[in-house]
Amino acid sequence: MSGAGPAGTVFLVRHGRTAATQNTYVGWGDPPLDAAGTEQAAMLLETLRDERIDAVYSSPLGRAIATARPLALARRLEIRVRAQLREIHYGDYQGLRKEARRLKLRTAHRYEPMPRGESLFDLYRRVEEFGAEVVRTVREGRRIVVVGHYWSNRMLIGCLEGARFDAIVNAPSYKPANGSILEVVCRPSAGGVTVCSSALRSSQGAEVVMNVDWTHAAVAADRRFDPSLVTQEQDEVGNVCEIAHAA
Repeated sequence: MSGAGPAGTVFLVRHGRTAATQNTYVGWGDPPLDAAGTEQAAMLLETLRDERIDAVYSSPLGRAIATARPLALARRLEIRVRAQLREIHYGDYQGLRKEARRLKLRTAHRYEPMPRGESLFDLYRRVEEFGAEVVRTVREGRRIVVVGHYWSNRMLIGCLEGARFDAIVNAPSYKPANGSILEVVCRPSAGGVTVCSSALRSSQGAEVVMNVDWTHAAVAADRRFDPSLVTQEQDEVGNVCEIAHAA
């Protein structure tokens, strides 16, 4: 039953701001945090000061690790780096200014990778692999911080919610800002987890409950993510993708 066992929690964080965040396709590029991004990393530590944290995970990109580092150091925790959390790889478009070319992923790169880069479905598949590790961890009642990126975070919360690929990329409700924290409470269910609640956290202790609207696309009926069904899930959604414009 979904109520059995202790609840686990994922604090899903988007890395702090960089000078390139707003105007460049950064992807696997590695610009450092700017002054605002450094402050956002410090605020992560402040916002979660009263929370039990059992582990800190991060993308291997420097801007994510720099965001995770103050919290990990304060809690004397290692940063568990996971390659699956990297942002989408823009390939030949990486480093290009957005004003020079507006990429429309929904029409051009839903499954077709960008030249020497990835498609959104490529990103989905690797984030889904990490989702299976998250499920195993939170099923034990653990409370973890995950620092990722705009698209990798969207994919991860969608996987935990049990949403299909098309629903994840089209959902308008979760467009993570730099330094944002989404608190996701999960309980064990048969073969996976059920998301009980999700809320955006602020440094003032305020919470804004967030209910992602998956209803416009195919969603698992019980909102459960079962890592044993990853391959089957990918096959089922392979021809029904509708991808939102990349931010």
